[in-house]
Amino acid sequence: MPEKAGQYGHVQPLRDAYRQCMDYAFQQVFTGATDYNTAIRQATKNLADMGVRVIDYESGVHTSLEAATRRNIMGGLGLMQEQISQQNHDEMGANGWEINAHAACAPDHEPIQGRQYSDEAFKRLNGSLKRRIGTLNCGHKEFPIILGVSEPQYSPEELEAMRQQNAKGVTIEGRHYSLYEATQMQRKMERSIRKQKNRILVDKATGDEEKLQIDQTKLRVQSANYKRFSAAAGLRTQRERTFVAEVWKNSVAKSGGSGIIKLDSGGEAVTISSIDSPIEQRHTGKGNPNAVLTFGLSLNNRQRKLLDSLPDFESRVIVPKKFVNMADLAALTAETGVEYAMFTHKGERLIIRGNVGMVNVTEELVKQLRSSGFRWSGHTHPGSDPFCLVPSDGDKLILKCFGQSYSSIYNSKGQRVIFSEEGIV
Repeated sequence: MPEKAGQYGHVQPLRDAYRQCMDYAFQQVFTGATDYNTAIRQATKNLADMGVRVIDYESGVHTSLEAATRRNIMGGLGLMQEQISQQNHDEMGANGWEINAHAACAPDHEPIQGRQYSDEAFKRLNGSLKRRIGTLNCGHKEFPIILGVSEPQYSPEELEAMRQQNAKGVTIEGRHYSLYEATQMQRKMERSIRKQKNRILVDKATGDEEKLQIDQTKLRVQSANYKRFSAAAGLRTQRERTFVAEVWKNSVAKSGGSGIIKLDSGGEAVTISSIDSPIEQRHTGKGNPNAVLTFGLSLNNRQRKLLDSLPDFESRVIVPKKFVNMADLAALTAETGVEYAMFTHKGERLIIRGNVGMVNVTEELVKQLRSSGFRWSGHTHPGSDPFCLVPSDGDKLILKCFGQSYSSIYNSKGQRVIFSEEGIV
């Protein structure tokens, strides 16, 4: 096993360096220090700097560094989420589980999604699956329920509509894809782009200018095909899945750029990004939080521009008040799976992006915002079950720091509650 210099100059096996790197990345995400895409990028860069390019598993499978890092971190988050759900289940005295649902579902999970199960039935079901709920790229989550009390989130009609929409899918260049098959084609195209970028890195390292030009042309074609296919399928492009370590240094959004604000000691916003067009298509499914979450519909154009200006954890943007509301943030949460917070002052609104578990709003930041006249309009919690709308102790503390009586929480479906320091009103 190759060795590398570890902490304090000690030599350590490369296997241990990999594990330490993964553990640190996972810790950064779980504690809210960074979002998972940033953690994946940094972990991959650190390992690439050690000379790691491919991960060899004991099964004989070879996986690219980028794919292995993403799989490791997301798998760890899935297992942690499972443990947290179990703890919540036990604390509330639940006796069953409900699996959430989405339209682009894999065939092996489609018959079981959106349904309620007793503890024993869920244990048997999960044990019989080749892919446990929430693992191996499964997009489902389970949440605790009280049988006979907790109303199902999805009616039989809604589940059937999802199944039909998945089967209907899309036809692109004469080929039919279910919605799930379309997402898998996306993953295939992303893998091809990563391989092509690595070929370009080799070309640069060897100084082969002729091959470099050819491979760069191929990359442009692949990227255009990826964008065109995603648009035709109605899927969001996920450029973070196409990055390789050495390319990221030129791709990561920098603080202070368009869409990011900074606060000076007086709490004044010094960089402001404007969004020109008003909220669009109010009366269609496009941009509706529930439609985005349940049926995989796209954000409207205004929401997409807003999301583009909030690329990473802790990104901030100020927009005119009339151009955004809490339902828009719920749609963004349905699209990304992370929290967003909104603060309002006269004709302006400040939006801050969080991660899956929090928006990093410190007491010091609250003081700055409050002194500048901002009020806390509300924030979002990812998920669609009733429990995700419960305010946390941190939510109540921030409310107290603002000196407000009430604020709101929206979930990924656009459902909301009003809460005070005592809890839900």
